[in-house]
Amino acid sequence: LLKRNYLPPEVFYEGFDRYKRKKLFEKLDLDDAGRVYDKDDEAPYRDQLRDIAGIERDEAAEVSQQRSDEYIQRFSRSQASNIVKLLRDDASEINLNSAGLTDMAEFLTRFEPAVVETAVDVDAGDADADELKRVRADVADDEDGSDADTDGEE
Repeated sequence: LLKRNYLPPEVFYEGFDRYKRKKLFEKLDLDDAGRVYDKDDEAPYRDQLRDIAGIERDEAAEVSQQRSDEYIQRFSRSQASNIVKLLRDDASEINLNSAGLTDMAEFLTRFEPAVVETAVDVDAGDADADELKRVRADVADDEDGSDADTDGEE
């Protein structure tokens, strides 16, 4: 189940098959955490399955997925396209003619939230391209381990 990242609806989701659910829960010794209505309800079962499989939880991937989901809810396809245009270095990184909103949201998770938010502001006209360059440089400095406050001035 974990390898395929799949929770069978007939076992976990509303309208589940009682017999299949009972058998799976007995075989895997799962605790019943209730029905699954949406993604948020999956967590207790995914945690139990990870424990059984001996797999550590990938916090970074979860945060990235949460950000992607947030961007999908927040932006229209055209807004996301404008933001991606501001952030991509090369048009070959993501093809905006064929990329859907999900693809663009996933692309945006490559950038620190501050960079994405500044690009949103630039797109809305609340900031300019120089501000975006500055924020990107600050983030790059932070990632390099250097102190962003030491710019040669006293």
